[in-house]
Amino acid sequence: VFLSSFATYADPKSSATRIVAQWPNVFVLDRGAGKVYRYVVDDVGSRAAPFGENAGGILKAGDKFADRTIADLIDLFWNETGRLVALERSGIFLQYDLQTGKWTPRAASDAPKWKSATLASGYTGNLYLLDPLANQILKYVPGSDGGWSASTTYFQPGVSANLSDAADIAIDGDVWVLRANANILRYVAGKPADFAVRELDPPLAKPNALFTTAALSSLYLADAGNRRIVQIDKVSGKFQRQFRPSGQFGDAFNALQSLAVDETNRRFFIVSGKTAYLATIPQ
Repeated sequence: VFLSSFATYADPKSSATRIVAQWPNVFVLDRGAGKVYRYVVDDVGSRAAPFGENAGGILKAGDKFADRTIADLIDLFWNETGRLVALERSGIFLQYDLQTGKWTPRAASDAPKWKSATLASGYTGNLYLLDPLANQILKYVPGSDGGWSASTTYFQPGVSANLSDAADIAIDGDVWVLRANANILRYVAGKPADFAVRELDPPLAKPNALFTTAALSSLYLADAGNRRIVQIDKVSGKFQRQFRPSGQFGDAFNALQSLAVDETNRRFFIVSGKTAYLATIPQ
């Protein structure tokens, strides 16, 4: 794939752990530096630039909302209700309105449960928080005010899950968890379901990002150890395609960290090391 870089994170503390695409907007969570950035893809779809005057980010540690101060941002995802959602360690969830450019913060009623959460995702308005220490996923259903109330546990009674090395989570109705040991776990209605990757050579090595949605028939994985993106059929587990950088960006995947896929507009959005890229998905 031919890449176009659109952002570099020079802060020594930078660690961009999540990229979220909602065409033509792209958002990046730099968890290390405690910032969220917004970019807009141009009409041609070849470049992205910071939105408006927000080159320094649209949210950062130290920002204050009433009596709350933002500190440790956990994760970032797009909510199907039309809002970007950022989660903060103390139990604050912030929803970002694209039209007004403003954040609306609210507090979860069981904030202490967020202390060991590491990953988050959303589906049909619900919030899911993965807690590797508890080997559990917390599920929040929105209330009448649009906020998330107290959680329930996602897994059915008696289900034992090992999430201690979870690297990423994606939800398309089923819950997919990528483990650092290269195993992909699939859960349906809180129970494990069979899934195995087939015909992939070489096998996954240090994968650290997983992407799918209900509209996609594939899983996309950032296979950091092999410096590639891998596409796998969600039903059969069969390997479909792999993607590596071309031309002057040949080394761009040396430190893959996060991945988002827009099949409709045929674009990858990638963070590798301290650089964010977009690329056209080959036919």
